Amino acid sequence: MLVAMLNRILQTVAGVAVAFALLALAWPQIFSAQRTVIVAQAVSFRGLSALVAVAGVVVLLVVSLFLPRLRRFIATLAVMLAVFALVNVVTVAGRGLGSTPTGFGSTVRVLSWNTGGAVSAEQIADLALDYNASIIALPETSAATARKVAALMATAGNPMSELTREAYSGDPAMATSLLTSVLMGEYTLETGRGNTNAVPSVVATPVNPAGPTIVAVHAIGPILGEMANWRADLSWLKNQCRRGNVILAGDFNATIDHMHSLGAATLGNCTSAGQLTGSEAVGTWPTALPPALGTPIDHIMFSPDWHPTGMRVVSDLDAAGSDHRPVLVWLAPVEKAVAPPEE
Repeated sequence: MLVAMLNRILQTVAGVAVAFALLALAWPQIFSAQRTVIVAQAVSFRGLSALVAVAGVVVLLVVSLFLPRLRRFIATLAVMLAVFALVNVVTVAGRGLGSTPTGFGSTVRVLSWNTGGAVSAEQIADLALDYNASIIALPETSAATARKVAALMATAGNPMSELTREAYSGDPAMATSLLTSVLMGEYTLETGRGNTNAVPSVVATPVNPAGPTIVAVHAIGPILGEMANWRADLSWLKNQCRRGNVILAGDFNATIDHMHSLGAATLGNCTSAGQLTGSEAVGTWPTALPPALGTPIDHIMFSPDWHPTGMRVVSDLDAAGSDHRPVLVWLAPVEKAVAPPEE
């Protein structure tokens, strides 16, 4: 009798613990745990988490066949895993796995691609020219590669200006480059606003004050030993989004879950294009996983001065050498962001 009672108590305690753990992983914002170790890593992969949870349900059901005395407890765990999977699936579906490459009314076309230092200048230029990009954010891309991209685009009739920040010369993993179309006017490298901590970002300010400030983003990832730097990077990016007319593009190493509570919009006063185009759940990393199972950590964000008229996460360049997918967004000034005419 005592043994049975102890077993029930242990099962109840274990069930409650599992329930709280799954709740924290499914919606960490409830506990303000979205930027804490383990939870931050786990919530990055909602699609993959749902798939693993479904597999766990199957395993538990099979195990219950051989442990009849624990069948009720195992069934309870299976139900909790099924609910966890459902929450993630609904969240992913709500954020969107679509693509809306219409570009109607756009005046600025933004391309972001963490090249990993492994994508050739020719591949970058070809993609940029295909979409007539006017802003190209290139984390993990050296100044030499960026200059070659600019030269190739100039030859093709779309001249670009180049700015690069390198933590260590010759190491593309520690460099971030930004290309801007000369049609956007002259830009200068801003060095007085601080920067991301472990790897550099590029802040470009327009000579013409009517133009947008552009930030090519590369935040450090939420890995052990870098959590404090990661949180500091997100805070720094939030502050860049409090400065009026601004466009941010690059590798944020964070999903919108991680950014919760870091501003009035997605981040500071900036909104993610994915949230407004139904593309926020499309995984941009790693290319080894299908987009529905990867994590959306590469973003293009903008102040209220802009509105997205289309977005595409490019998945047909997964063999190009980078473990990140390129992201393309078409932007229009708010006063020009109108619906296309009916056919």
